[in-house]
Amino acid sequence: MSVARWGPWATAAAGALFATLACAPMRSSVGSGARFRAPQPETPRVTLHETLHGEAIDDPFRWLEDAAAPEVRAWVAREAALTRSVLDAAPLRAALGARLAQLSRQPTRSAPVRAGDWYYWAWNDGTQNQPSIVRGRSAEAHDEVVLDPNLWSTDRAETLAGWVPSPLGTYLAFGVAEGGSDWRTWRVLDLESLEVLPDRVPWVRFNAPAWSNDERGFYYGAYPGADEPLRPTSARMTLRHHELGAPAERDPIVHEEPLHAGRSFAPAVSDDGRWLIISVFEGADPRNRLYVRDLSRPDAPLIRVFDAFDAEYEVIANEGALFWLRTTNAAPNGRIVAVDVSAQERADAAGWTEVVPTSSQPLISAARVGETLVVEHLVDLTSRLDVYDLRAAREADGSAPDPIATDVFPGRGTVTLTRPRGDASALYFSYTDTLTPLEIWRFDARGPQRVFAPESAFDRRRYATALRFVASADGTQVPALLTCALDTAHDGETPALLYGYGGFNVPVRPVFTPAVAAWLELGGLYVTAHVRGGGEYGEEWHQAGVLERKPRAIEDFLAVARWLARERWTRPARLAIRGESNGGLLVGAALVREPGDFGAAISTVGVHDMLRYHRFGVGWAWASDYGTADDAALFPVLKSYSPYHNVKRGTRYPATLVATATGDDRVAPLHSYKFAAALREANGGEPPVFLRVEQSGGHAGGNGAARRLEATLDELCFLSLALDVDQAAWAQQLAARAQ
Repeated sequence: MSVARWGPWATAAAGALFATLACAPMRSSVGSGARFRAPQPETPRVTLHETLHGEAIDDPFRWLEDAAAPEVRAWVAREAALTRSVLDAAPLRAALGARLAQLSRQPTRSAPVRAGDWYYWAWNDGTQNQPSIVRGRSAEAHDEVVLDPNLWSTDRAETLAGWVPSPLGTYLAFGVAEGGSDWRTWRVLDLESLEVLPDRVPWVRFNAPAWSNDERGFYYGAYPGADEPLRPTSARMTLRHHELGAPAERDPIVHEEPLHAGRSFAPAVSDDGRWLIISVFEGADPRNRLYVRDLSRPDAPLIRVFDAFDAEYEVIANEGALFWLRTTNAAPNGRIVAVDVSAQERADAAGWTEVVPTSSQPLISAARVGETLVVEHLVDLTSRLDVYDLRAAREADGSAPDPIATDVFPGRGTVTLTRPRGDASALYFSYTDTLTPLEIWRFDARGPQRVFAPESAFDRRRYATALRFVASADGTQVPALLTCALDTAHDGETPALLYGYGGFNVPVRPVFTPAVAAWLELGGLYVTAHVRGGGEYGEEWHQAGVLERKPRAIEDFLAVARWLARERWTRPARLAIRGESNGGLLVGAALVREPGDFGAAISTVGVHDMLRYHRFGVGWAWASDYGTADDAALFPVLKSYSPYHNVKRGTRYPATLVATATGDDRVAPLHSYKFAAALREANGGEPPVFLRVEQSGGHAGGNGAARRLEATLDELCFLSLALDVDQAAWAQQLAARAQ
């Protein structure tokens, strides 16, 4: 269960210098950004002051927090209409839309999962709004579609939100979300008749079902009902078991902790079916407790193997009571140990066998294949795979790694491992990088082999990616990944888009997206700043950017922006910054601190009111990274970088697009409403501020490919208007790519 389940999040290779970094540069004698104008209606203010820790706080737009109020709805409708009137009229909209559609029109699939005699995976032929679930006798070509969510209701904006086949392939559990909500209702498909069973398991959030090996039912974590938003005092998840055919309201409770509201449970069942595995979390903190129960004994007690929130504990595989675990216990970058879970109630290090020692590179994931462990380390943002011998681990004499030849990959990018069941002899995984659409690979005794690579309208041979390290304010070297055309001029005239996240131990990884591909084709430079607070360099990198150290992440981001201008990759008028969720906070904080460093900003589903964020939705769950304003020691830190509270009247802010969704039940839309209103009122310059509101959308989209494409098109149209570039040059680039 990834920390991203609770954290505010949404969508990054060492190399030599760009050798001849010298597409045709985009120039303009009079920049379009300087002429960018739009109506900027005022938002009513209210007089509202409160005192926190002896300090007066002004909150003139608090009335926008009540999303159901008629006056707020009217304000949102007005803002949405204004944004549409400008972005829909962008001169390049038709050409940009056509090219984005071309780049998106490629088949995509997930890595296969074996269940019984079939392999199952998600598949989109490039034209579907949602992927279908298909199966094949082999893992390389599907024979039939088993579930097509494109046939579901569009009125309720129903989307497929997860799927889990039962161990023998008799059933498929699948999640249904409405309007982008984080809530899931789980249904069951009979994989022989392909009929959906009557079972409905509602109010599930941030976890997936775990089938029992007899396939009679599954374990899941759920809440009592639609107590939305989940308050810290009411967020009481219970772990239950659903037996097929039984009403969900009668599902028995398997585990609960009624004295600890805010805890959540991620269930799993071991491949041999013997053990129920329960991972216990508090909010968005990645550290967890680990419990097991022997399902072969009806009266077996719960064994609290690791009963403290002192580290991460993740089960990789088991043989009987011997479990292989990835843990950060005494190893901030992670290691793999073997533990006998039946030996003692609280396992301690004296009873562990170390299988994979910790190193200077974070250990991200691992999977068992026969008698080996395939282990992924993150080396300067890039996946590296190694193989370890489990037989040596059983003999307690250690195992030297056997590196997998990752130089067969198209670039230096991101590997995502699947977990084969039982004694599978092959491992399937996905690979992608900034320039390579998602591929599927197989690893077995013959080594890695590519089994799926989509045809793409994007020509990766024109571009290159390189890693740079930039000194932050305190001297820390911050990695920045740069991608652009091979012949990009190093003269300060290149439009650049800088992305950042920096939170919750989540690393930004290099991935291919049509949005970035289109930006590169227009001659742009795409940069990801891997700031502290993320997981790029393990738990120490994460902890270096949380709580009172959170401002370091903002300093890191600003350092990369200034370095880009200083090294003449771009200049402030042609530099745009973008972030989502916690990355939206990063963008907002950088924007209000140094508005002159940027020509445009895009903050999507961002957290902008750091003094009140914990009072809405599941915001309380983020206190492990942010702290709260209730803490007198952290209050001045939060206030010092809170975007909403640091907007200054009379400041010339760059053109800004603030985006949110009405169905976002993770980061409440009020953050975007209040920030956009404050930014526009205070702006002493002419560049406009826009609010983009996705109707019936959620935190991570949730409305399928068509809506995501529309959002990307809006952002590119905004950048085409806001940055100091020549529109004719962009049109020329689009015309060349369309041929």
